[in-house]
Amino acid sequence: MPNISGIEMTRMPVAEEETRNIPIIVLTGSHLDKGTTTIFKQERNVRHFLSKLCRW
Repeated sequence: MPNISGIEMTRMPVAEEETRNIPIIVLTGSHLDKGTTTIFKQERNVRHFLSKLCRW
């Protein structure tokens, strides 16, 4: 996503009354360390964090 991070994207719905209770599932195309997963899971609406694993 150009010009915005994943963390910023998860915070956008919380700012609006109509969308603040929508659950978020984070899906990433890259392998991230456990610290990044922990950061996402601390966000209010993030319910699950999935990482795509590509095996060629």
